[in-house]
Amino acid sequence: MCTAIEFNNISKQYHLGVVSTKTLAQDICNWWMLNVFHKQNQMETEGVECHWALRDIDFKVEEGDIVGIVGKNGAGKSTLLKLLSRIVAPTTGYIYTNGRIGSLLEIGTGFHYEMTGRENIFMNGAILGMTKKEIKHKLDEIIDFSGCEQYIDTPVKRYSQGMMVRLGFAVAAHLNPDILVIDEVLSISDSEFPRKAVNKLKEINKHGVTILFVSHNMEIVKSLCKTGFLLENGIIKNKGDINEIVSLYKNNIIN
Repeated sequence: MCTAIEFNNISKQYHLGVVSTKTLAQDICNWWMLNVFHKQNQMETEGVECHWALRDIDFKVEEGDIVGIVGKNGAGKSTLLKLLSRIVAPTTGYIYTNGRIGSLLEIGTGFHYEMTGRENIFMNGAILGMTKKEIKHKLDEIIDFSGCEQYIDTPVKRYSQGMMVRLGFAVAAHLNPDILVIDEVLSISDSEFPRKAVNKLKEINKHGVTILFVSHNMEIVKSLCKTGFLLENGIIKNKGDINEIVSLYKNNIIN
C-alpha cells in the first residue's frame, strides 16, 4: 500500500490583524530562517499577536483510505485541509502528497464568479492538469450530477449557495482526483444531495481515490469513514477507529 498523504511536524501560525504583502523572495527568506536556522523574523513578529492554528501535526494516510477529521469549531480542521490543498503554506514541517488533489472547501472556492458554470468546469479541469478532451468526456456527467443543467451557461455569481455546492462537488468528484478533500460544505445543500454525494464518494473510493472528510454530522462521518482523528486546539488528540473518535468527540462536547 502506497502513502497518499504525509504530514511531518506541521505547524501553522497566523499573525492576527496582519495582511501579508511579502514578495516571493521574502517568503523564501523567512522560510529559510525558520526551518534552517530556526529563527523567527523579529521585525515581522514584534508587537504582533500570533495564533497557532495547528501545532506539531504528524500523520499518514494510505492510498484508498477514507479518513474523517472531527473537532469543535476552531480546532484547526479547515486550516489542515487548506494546507493539504496548497491554499496556505505551513509555518514549519513538510507535506507529502501523491497525485492530483481535488478539494471542496468554502463555498465558491475555485470558481471565478464572472465565468459561467461550464467555463468554471473547464478551468478547474485545466488546473488539475487535464486536457480539454478529458474534461469534455466528463462534462455531461458533471452537469447532470450537479442538477444545474438549466443554469450551466449562467455566471456562477448568480447561483444560490446550494447550486454552488452541488456544482463544486460534482467538479471535484468527477475530474479524476487521486486525493479528494471535503470540508463541511455538504451541510449547506438540500437534504437529498448530501446522501447522493456520500454515495458518490463511496463509489470513487472503490477506484482508489483517497478521501479526507470534515463534517459536524457524525452519522455521515461514521457511514463514510473507517478511521479518523480528533483535533483539539490545533493538536491531534486521538487517532484510530472512527467510531471511537466520534465517541470521544461527543464526550468532549458534553463535557
